[in-house]
Amino acid sequence: MALHVKAIARYSVQFNTRDNVHDSPAQACYAKSMENGWFDRLKEAIESDPRSPRAISLAARCGPNYVQQMLKEGKEPGSDRLARLLDVLGTSGAMYVLAGIRMSDDDRELLKAITPLSPELRASALRFLTELAASGSGSMQFSADSDQVASKSKPS
Repeated sequence: MALHVKAIARYSVQFNTRDNVHDSPAQACYAKSMENGWFDRLKEAIESDPRSPRAISLAARCGPNYVQQMLKEGKEPGSDRLARLLDVLGTSGAMYVLAGIRMSDDDRELLKAITPLSPELRASALRFLTELAASGSGSMQFSADSDQVASKSKPS
């Protein structure tokens, strides 16, 4: 009987969940969805914010010295505190930290305008914007007064 148990134990899967768990869903999302360098971008966003680290900490409902200590010691915030810090830094700051994309107010307005469109209209808008960007900055001009796009010929 002992020999049989050893053979089963040798080839069986360990039940110790601590060794078998790779990532919890929250940690997997937290670790894999953001580009490398997010912590450096978080520090940059905090340092470029006109508020003091103390004011940001208090607005994020953390301890008054949380942001200062986090930056000084290089400790990454947990997901709940990161979410609160990103809320305090605003949409542009959060987008920069998470994706590395700097976003202006105009960019945000463009996203707000595109988001409710149907998938077909979004695809058309993307094609239009891609063609507009590919054609060069001086080849097309938008007239806000007449809501028309006019092509200009490029000088040779």
